[in-house]
Amino acid sequence: MRASKTIRRSRPSGAGADGVRALGVDYAETAISLAQSRYQGTSGLSFQRWNAEGDEWATLPLYDVISSRLSYTLIQEKEKFLKDVRDHLVPGGSFHVMTPHAVRPTPARTPKHWNHSGRNQ
Repeated sequence: MRASKTIRRSRPSGAGADGVRALGVDYAETAISLAQSRYQGTSGLSFQRWNAEGDEWATLPLYDVISSRLSYTLIQEKEKFLKDVRDHLVPGGSFHVMTPHAVRPTPARTPKHWNHSGRNQ
């Protein structure tokens, strides 16, 4: 998925009440359909089917934030993908990546304040 957060003094066209717009993209049509039905009517939020490696980046605007959730490991041409991401961030924008863990970290590598249930101790 890809998201953008645009904060301006005057509310941009299509933005929610808080002035934020977000675009979620996914390669899978089923993921887009599910998101559209789940968030139907949410102001400032839209979704589109899009392939980060096969579709044209030039059709997209610049973003304050780009997020790659659980898909970065599937990207074949990582260097090109990262260049495209960089080219579509506003100055000072940020890129967030979340990748899946194949296995849990060993106890020696797990911070003491964190446990596998996700709750702080």
